[in-house]
Amino acid sequence: MFPCADERVTAVDASGVHTANGGFLPADLVVWAAGIQPPGVLAVIDGLEVNRLHQLVMTETLQTTRDKRRATLISLR
Repeated sequence: MFPCADERVTAVDASGVHTANGGFLPADLVVWAAGIQPPGVLAVIDGLEVNRLHQLVMTETLQTTRDKRRATLISLR
């Protein structure tokens, strides 16, 4: 899982992202992407898991949760 996943962001500054539980993600660059609305067709495609906003639910390897193939996640740290 991603560090600080599902945490509310309380501040973004030049050093990184601060979360409500006191978490911190250091970053040189922060890309803020919010309010994404998927195409309506995703709500009616059978077999794909979607959340309450009809967005595809993805794994950490950016595969849908219903994809049986397994990708290898390589850490660059």
